[in-house]
Amino acid sequence: MDACCNLGAICSNASRVLDTLKRFETGRVGRSVYTTAGMDVGDIVGEYTGRAEIKVLVRMLKNVKTGAEITEQYGDETWFACTCDRF
Repeated sequence: MDACCNLGAICSNASRVLDTLKRFETGRVGRSVYTTAGMDVGDIVGEYTGRAEIKVLVRMLKNVKTGAEITEQYGDETWFACTCDRF
C-alpha cells in the first residue's frame, strides 16, 4: 500500500489517472503560469515533472476567486533542481 503525504495525496512515482482531473486554460510568462479559473479547497493546482522526476503538488487550502494571484513558496532550502528556464 502506498503511503500518504501530509497533504492527503498518495506518495508514489507510479503513473495514475484521476477521474476527477480538471483541465485549466493556462498561459506561461517567464517562470510564471497563469490561469483564469477559480479554485476550491482541495483542488490540486499543478503537478510538475523535471528531469529528476520530482513532482511538486500544490493543494488549495482555501477557495480562490478567479483572477486572484497565487504564489508558491518552497521555503529557504532548494531541495530540487528548478527546470523552469528549460521550457
